[in-house]
Amino acid sequence: GYDDRERGTALAALCGANGAEERAALADVLVRARRGQQACALTGEAVGSESELRFVSQWDLDPSGLTMRLRRCSFVCQRAALLLDPLLVLERFAAHHAGASELSELTALFCTANGRAEMLEKPARALEWLQQCYSLAYSCRVVASSLGEWRLQSEEGAEIGRPVHRGAAR
Repeated sequence: GYDDRERGTALAALCGANGAEERAALADVLVRARRGQQACALTGEAVGSESELRFVSQWDLDPSGLTMRLRRCSFVCQRAALLLDPLLVLERFAAHHAGASELSELTALFCTANGRAEMLEKPARALEWLQQCYSLAYSCRVVASSLGEWRLQSEEGAEIGRPVHRGAAR
């Protein structure tokens, strides 16, 4: 997924929006769309304020056609946004300051969000599964970055924006 912490500007750049005016217009659309959202789309957890929600887009990759098809856009809590970024999750594992409770909480959220809450009965196995999944996800990202430019498509398959180099996309 693409976590868009900067009021929609990352998505605007990805989809080819040029200039500050277009980016500001898209950011305003996202701010209006977020109004009234009271829960994370991934976890269902209520948030105290809509400003706690992050806009993310999720994409399906087709390596044979070098296409990225938009699967969905949603507003998620910060913890869920973290789950959608393999590099940030792996950095959490490598960080010396990451405590066992933080990793346990992340593992519980990951297992629950993926319909595998039963794995939490064996915390070490659940943590191992989380690490395997994110290592694979990051490896796929590295391979995708070596394949060249990717064409972006809407949910319906229409071309959107200009081609992007997957390695540059976060």
